Amino acid sequence: MECCAFCPTESRELYKCPKCDRLYCSLKCYRNEKHWICSESFYKDQVKEHKPELMENEPQPEDSSSKNFNPEMFEDYMKTFKKDTRSEKEKNPQIRVRADEDILFDSDDEPDYVRVVAEKSLEEFEKIDMNDLDRKLTMAGLGGLTDNDEQLEYLYSQLNDEEKKMFNRLADNLQYDEMGLMNSVFGKNLPKKK
Repeated sequence: MECCAFCPTESRELYKCPKCDRLYCSLKCYRNEKHWICSESFYKDQVKEHKPELMENEPQPEDSSSKNFNPEMFEDYMKTFKKDTRSEKEKNPQIRVRADEDILFDSDDEPDYVRVVAEKSLEEFEKIDMNDLDRKLTMAGLGGLTDNDEQLEYLYSQLNDEEKKMFNRLADNLQYDEMGLMNSVFGKNLPKKK
């Protein structure tokens, strides 16, 4: 069994990064922030190979002599590019704006629009029949049982015997940890419960 370099998953079938030879278990781990240099260069290579026309428009760093620059943060990466100091009018000459108005690129930016959406949402919420909502949630498999204890009992009943044992063991361990039962000064020689 081998362990993923980015999460605690252990498996016999892990993937190996072709650039750094680290093991990973999933796409999520490959894209992990600790592995961004390899994943970023992989995606960049894919774009160069399959869509080279997109790479022609990529901004170049101000100091192109530092080809081995590996920024730690996105902000550092963005600082290497030239700042666009043009005004909105210069960037978007096709948009005609009167002197007394601002450029709004999205209807969500308009205060009146936001107010209207909030009012409509509140009206719809007040009109909802809770029984109808409960029925729809039940049909979608998301609810239906009114009592939280009933939901927990139902979920527990869906587990097989092995899963129930594992669940009970996990619950016991969490309870011991929360209550600090294993931290007693008198229990130094007691074996930890597994």
